[in-house]
Amino acid sequence: RQALRDDQFRKSRFIMGISHDLRTPIALIKGYAEAISDGTIDDTEMLKSSLEIICQKSQQLDDMIEDLLNFVKLNTQEWNKHVEVRSVYPLLEDCFHRLQSDGILLQRRITGSIDIPQSTLIATDEKLFIRVLENLTGNALRYTEQNGIIDFSACIHENQLCISVFDTGIGISQEDLPYIFDLFYRGTNSRREKGSGLGLAVVKSILESFRWDIEVFSQKGSGSCFVVQIPLVRGELP
Repeated sequence: RQALRDDQFRKSRFIMGISHDLRTPIALIKGYAEAISDGTIDDTEMLKSSLEIICQKSQQLDDMIEDLLNFVKLNTQEWNKHVEVRSVYPLLEDCFHRLQSDGILLQRRITGSIDIPQSTLIATDEKLFIRVLENLTGNALRYTEQNGIIDFSACIHENQLCISVFDTGIGISQEDLPYIFDLFYRGTNSRREKGSGLGLAVVKSILESFRWDIEVFSQKGSGSCFVVQIPLVRGELP
């Protein structure tokens, strides 16, 4: 009976959190669209700025919905159907190139390297693996100021693929570190106030599903580093 109560509480908290986090970007999109429609915003520069905000918030909504779908997918074990042995080098290379493009657009300095053999194999669901990379690099971009540094690197260490995402952003306070992967967690540091509270929870859920490990090194005001460790698969692709 207590387990059922706890499960119901988690579901209620989940729905409340989703409703709260979706409401903010929707309200902003609606507000700016109405202001443009009724002529309140008629200056060219203001119009351009408003449309940019609408696009940004639309992308935020899309990301949140994707995170939500992935979270539900993991809880239903549907992800098991799409696990295959894959070459990881091209996935990491694509992510690094996207990060470099985003860095130019957002005025962040992107460094790093993919220092692994092109034949490196892991067992994963490609979409979920890419989601882990996107969420970690997206956080690094979001919480690093202009001209800050973001480093994306991969190497092989003790028969594991190690992927690190380092940034010189605002960091995470020590009191918040144990809870950053909790669903909808809101910490004392402003780092947590900018996100939806879903991104890192999804990362953790994916990693636990594959039995992968993640370490976080961070201090408030001194940046953060997330390190994902993934067992390698020996052999060749069929």
